[in-house]
Amino acid sequence: MKRKLLAVLLLTALVVGGASAQLMFGVTGAIPTGTSNFTFNDVATRLQNGEGVFYGVVGELAFRKLGFGFAVNTMTMYSDYWAETDQIMDGAAFVSFHLIKARAFLDPFVELGGGLVATMNPNDMSGYTPFYDASFYWYAAAGLGVNLGIVGVFAKFAYNFAVQEPVMYEDAYGDSYAYSAFGYRLYGTEIELPPYKLTVGAKIIL
Repeated sequence: MKRKLLAVLLLTALVVGGASAQLMFGVTGAIPTGTSNFTFNDVATRLQNGEGVFYGVVGELAFRKLGFGFAVNTMTMYSDYWAETDQIMDGAAFVSFHLIKARAFLDPFVELGGGLVATMNPNDMSGYTPFYDASFYWYAAAGLGVNLGIVGVFAKFAYNFAVQEPVMYEDAYGDSYAYSAFGYRLYGTEIELPPYKLTVGAKIIL
């Protein structure tokens, strides 16, 4: 029933939006942190060095002011403690509201979304479980975009709310696993999901 309702709502949005819909795709760099005290130099240095930066893609279908989108980011890291290379995956879906309109020259917007962040070893061939640990989360974000024709750039600042429910996984043999809702490992230390995340990106508007 919920799926049918969601399909009806999306179909209604498509009909109402019509030709005014904007399809946007972009590339992003996301910086999670435990503090909200970002400086321009900090951001520029981390993006230049690639240290602690999640790189990924984003897509959004916007109907003038209301948008629906997804984002997938990943970061590869080497853990001295585990002596292996891990992959952190961060995927989310969101609803956005553009205060002026999605294609305006200045595009202030807010977002609400939810996602899954997980740590895995891409070289692990055991096949038992896909993740070492994983967590669901909600987030709220505010941002600003600058659009010039079909090209745009944007930045947004998000606050993450960790979901205190374990991520469940059932393998092909019917065995169930419950992943910790604690967050992900970083440099051999298990840490909580960082409460803040700054994302910068560039996009193409179709």
